[in-house]
Amino acid sequence: MAFRALVALLTAAVAQAACPAGKGHPTPDSASCVACGEGTWSAEGDDRCTRCRPGTWSDVREATAESACTPCPAGTWSAQEGSPTKTSCQACPAGTWGDKAGLSTQAQCASCAAGRWSGERGATAGAVCQACPAGTWSQQVGSSAASHCIRCAPGTWNDQKAGTALTSCKKCRPGTWSSRWAAADADSCTACEAGRYQPAAGQANQSVCIRCGPGKYAASAGLAACAACPSGSWQSGFGSTACTACPAGQWTASAGAIKASACSAGIPKHEDGIPKHEEGTPEHEDAQANAIHIVLKMKSTDPSATIKSDRIDALQAATARNIASACGVGAASVVDLAGRSGSVTITRGAQVDAYALAVTKAPADVRTALAAAPFQDAMAAAMSSAVGVPSAELSVDLVSVAAESFSPQPDGAEGAAPG
Repeated sequence: MAFRALVALLTAAVAQAACPAGKGHPTPDSASCVACGEGTWSAEGDDRCTRCRPGTWSDVREATAESACTPCPAGTWSAQEGSPTKTSCQACPAGTWGDKAGLSTQAQCASCAAGRWSGERGATAGAVCQACPAGTWSQQVGSSAASHCIRCAPGTWNDQKAGTALTSCKKCRPGTWSSRWAAADADSCTACEAGRYQPAAGQANQSVCIRCGPGKYAASAGLAACAACPSGSWQSGFGSTACTACPAGQWTASAGAIKASACSAGIPKHEDGIPKHEEGTPEHEDAQANAIHIVLKMKSTDPSATIKSDRIDALQAATARNIASACGVGAASVVDLAGRSGSVTITRGAQVDAYALAVTKAPADVRTALAAAPFQDAMAAAMSSAVGVPSAELSVDLVSVAAESFSPQPDGAEGAAPG
């Protein structure tokens, strides 16, 4: 009985004995030590061989330290534990790269950013990722081929490399079009020819260029809108590049006339420029008291522009002076609808209504002066002071200019914003 107990004690002691470095027990209950195979190692006193970590490998037998496990080189990775050969290290796939050794998963390979691609496997640096060329874009991360770069569609262009979104493709401006795929600059957008217009951005073919209608024209190529024939001219055709002027001494009551019959005779004048009236009439005795009714429309590209309440009086006075200058009379000869001298009526719709008295010019000549740059610039400056908007964003349209006798009316409503 005692002999059996001694044998059991000795057997247990043998089973628990540590193995020398480079060796280990093949199983937990094994008493023998065997050499650690490739892909494993053990230090002095270990009871078993430890596998090399994922991302490393070793072809050394009886390795005595983890340093025998060699990391997979940069540009590769391995998820295998205890790998005995370097062949377990797999290349980072195309579209990715790895700049560190010992990667243990494919996910640790960094992806090329959106707008870039790489067809190279096992890349070790991000420099391998090439930019999508101008005229294309890609939002895909880790692209492996140039074919993943999407071409900008007709009507758009992109002059930058490495575009990352559809918005990288800019639209051809209104008045132009382009049928080209992957256009790399704005020069690919072709202007609609003179006499035509195109109001929308990003158009893909020439058929979108629309002919100007009667009463309108486009003097140059690449316009987003046709202009109305100015007063004193007309146009009855389609696709016009210019308007036909009314005969000398005639004018049109408003812009956009579509036929020659819209031209009417102006007020006939004596050689001294004073309007003719029948002999013996009060008008003949006081010819310079002739009135011209002028209606203008103030406009702004800023929809929030509003005339300041404390600047209305100043704007009325400045407008009266500007109208007087265009009519060739003193500021006192310009009156508002109530008959106040040196002032104009400004309605809530930003419309200017006034009469110029004692004018020796014909309405057609006054209209020309009101449409000219000196008057327009002066009005823009006056409006800018009253509205607080840059003068470049302000303008005045001519609504009507007509010879008309004047009689005072009740006060008109004032204020409001330029339209």
